[in-house]
Amino acid sequence: MLRKAVAQTLTTAFLILAASTTRGQSWYGLQENGLEPNYRNQYVYSTCWAFATMASVESNLIKEALLPQSTAGLSERDLTWHTGFGVNPNDPLNGGLFMMSAANFARGDGPLLNSQAPYWSDPSGTGGACGAASDPYPNSTTPAVPPFASRPAAPYYVRDIEWLHTVGDIKYAVLNYGAVAAGWASNAGTWYGPSGHWNAPATYQPVSAGWNEPSHAIAIVGWDDNWVTTGGTGAWLARNSFGTYQQHFGISYNDFYCGSDSPDVGSQNMGAVSFHNVVPNTFQKIYYHNDLGWTGQQAHAYAFNHFTSAADGSLKAVSFYTTDDSVVYTVNIYTRYQNGVLGNLATTVSGTIAHEGLHTIDLPSLVLLPQGQDFFIELQTSNGQQANDGNVRLSGVNGGYSDPLATTTALAGESFFSDNGTNWTDLQTLDRTANFAINGLTLDGMSVAWTAAVSGSWSASGNWSGSVPNSARVAAVLNASTTAAPIVTLDGPQTVGSLTLGNSASSTLGYTLSGTGTNSLTLDNSACGASITVNDGRHVIDAPIV
Repeated sequence: MLRKAVAQTLTTAFLILAASTTRGQSWYGLQENGLEPNYRNQYVYSTCWAFATMASVESNLIKEALLPQSTAGLSERDLTWHTGFGVNPNDPLNGGLFMMSAANFARGDGPLLNSQAPYWSDPSGTGGACGAASDPYPNSTTPAVPPFASRPAAPYYVRDIEWLHTVGDIKYAVLNYGAVAAGWASNAGTWYGPSGHWNAPATYQPVSAGWNEPSHAIAIVGWDDNWVTTGGTGAWLARNSFGTYQQHFGISYNDFYCGSDSPDVGSQNMGAVSFHNVVPNTFQKIYYHNDLGWTGQQAHAYAFNHFTSAADGSLKAVSFYTTDDSVVYTVNIYTRYQNGVLGNLATTVSGTIAHEGLHTIDLPSLVLLPQGQDFFIELQTSNGQQANDGNVRLSGVNGGYSDPLATTTALAGESFFSDNGTNWTDLQTLDRTANFAINGLTLDGMSVAWTAAVSGSWSASGNWSGSVPNSARVAAVLNASTTAAPIVTLDGPQTVGSLTLGNSASSTLGYTLSGTGTNSLTLDNSACGASITVNDGRHVIDAPIV
């Protein structure tokens, strides 16, 4: 068993939102609303899970006008070869799981465009040459730390991947985000007549179909509350990946696999998964230790991962998995861990997440990370559980019958846990292959801006969009528009790589940088040329410059 998905009652506020959004809509289809991607064909390979994944991602991009509906879309071929789990698409006994897709996306390895790694030479996916049998980037290793030697950067980033548990939640996701990936027992069940809206048969699997099920992945692209099936009234509209053959069909709301969390091995994380909030990828780097994403979990309320900045950058966001619904979280970013104590708190963020899965959270302010800077991302969860990866046997993976062992590595000093947030223990003491699924996402360079056109002290953290600039190579920017003359006071010696001044509101007014004695500004850009730049406005420097 890879993990046990625990469904909990959603908050009242979310239930009201979902109900009000779908109320009165007894049927809905992405195709009828111009939001379903064009049809694809997986051909002879056990890659249905990748096609279901990409249907979810692509429909979200189409909905947000970031990808045309009539397009070759994203690369299922690259995803199947670079999950990190060692599953070979050429082996007909292999298949895949949505957790493998999640691991790939969380690492920032994908999704790639189909043009970057074509599955078919014909964009329709129904003709031309099929290239799925070969690795599009054989010289790149997965998992590995980006950038890859021969691998393009992913043009998009998937911010949220959620495991859903109720008909209402799935409907809400289809309506608001796009297709929902799901598993189905294709070799079992009974068939019934068409819907009143779609000329396609419906199926229903009432009980477990065996250890190797579900055997196929599809994407939920609509619903019909009045569709009569042998499982009762109400069915999902499922999108297939066999080209022009059986493009759509129905699956009962009461199906044992599709849209539910059955207790069978290989199906618990295949019921319904929404890949959404897909955005253009602007991150410089994703720091992670958990190559395989979420394959297990530890019963500890607190955890942190230790990273070292590989290049100058600014920590913009964090990503992590929640293992239940309705989890309250707190994330703290520190830049010191000494004698078992976390210190130098840089920023903190808290909130509540409705659904289990992978989530990306923006930090309230950038954390500047010079090359070589240690930083520590601490996560506290209200359910007392922390997701981790580790060696895992993929029993009955979707679409296949093999039992491969996926392996990963971990090192001492990377992941720590605590039950009280004070006494920390290295995760290596419990599992030498595991790391916590807590990641950091950075932007290129280290630039912070004075947030408002008001006077204040340089060292006051609330005055800046990120960490207080006081390090070589950091770019400090004072350019908030003003009709006054704000004074920024150096209340101690400070160091930056560059200083930029601007005021688009006036050509005669601007900022005054004030300081006396040892309260100086040192310009140090590590032999790359320190600078002071004036874009517009009139400014005064009344402080020692070194």
